[in-house]
Amino acid sequence: MRSSQIVGRGLKIAYPISIEKEYTKLLLRFVSRLKRLSIDSLVENYDLQTSLNGVVRHDDVVDDLGQSLRVLGLTISIESKEVIQSLGGYFSKVQQFTNRSLNNSVKHLVSKVPETELATFPAAVQTIEINTLKKMWVNKNVDLIKGLSDGVLNQLGDAVYDAARMGESIQSLSKRLNADLNINKKKAKAIARDQISKLKGNLSRHNDLVHGLTTYEWSTCKDGAVRSSHRVLEGKICSWLDASIYKNHIKDKWKKRASIGGAIQQIGEDFGCRCTNISIAGGL
Repeated sequence: MRSSQIVGRGLKIAYPISIEKEYTKLLLRFVSRLKRLSIDSLVENYDLQTSLNGVVRHDDVVDDLGQSLRVLGLTISIESKEVIQSLGGYFSKVQQFTNRSLNNSVKHLVSKVPETELATFPAAVQTIEINTLKKMWVNKNVDLIKGLSDGVLNQLGDAVYDAARMGESIQSLSKRLNADLNINKKKAKAIARDQISKLKGNLSRHNDLVHGLTTYEWSTCKDGAVRSSHRVLEGKICSWLDASIYKNHIKDKWKKRASIGGAIQQIGEDFGCRCTNISIAGGL
């Protein structure tokens, strides 16, 4: 029997929800720290307060704000570096989690294949190197973390200019910033979910391909948050080599996902996607 005739279905690759929660907490602590630093820098900056309160000309707000933002920017840069230094560790955690899940799945697959056929088990498929995946993921998250800190500084600058123009007191401005900067907490939560799910999906694809497994069964989290374009792919057989196709059964011909309104992406690629895969060997 040729390896292409072997039909094996692995175990569902779990989603690393605990690691996502841990990364979310890290980003939320970071954002909360930025928020506190921003508000404190305003309250404690006497020159800026007097400018806003009209003791000196409002034109001086530009100079005072510039100095305040420069000092705050340096402090935030230090805070950002501490978070950025932990990114490699989060990559390793998701990698280890995914590897354990894959190993269990492969063992299950092998147990279903006759011993005489193990020599013809699928050969590895060339794919992106794991170190390249790590570099890409870390670089993307560095950009996102810097985006959070830049967003805080931009919000602070805009708010102070508006306050000066309206004659708003520093106390009123502090309260307004306290509310406005909560927006960054929502962004932090979204970043954590999206980036952990993307990493998990990319690692699952990498792991399957190096084991010669080019197809998988799409599995959603089966809750109310699943998008319709993902729900229609539940239980469908998909290809790691072509995100535009699917089939209902092993022996079926490939069909276009667009014909059923299915997502033209692999698991984890869509923003915040928590779908996962069940590896399939042979029969295709």
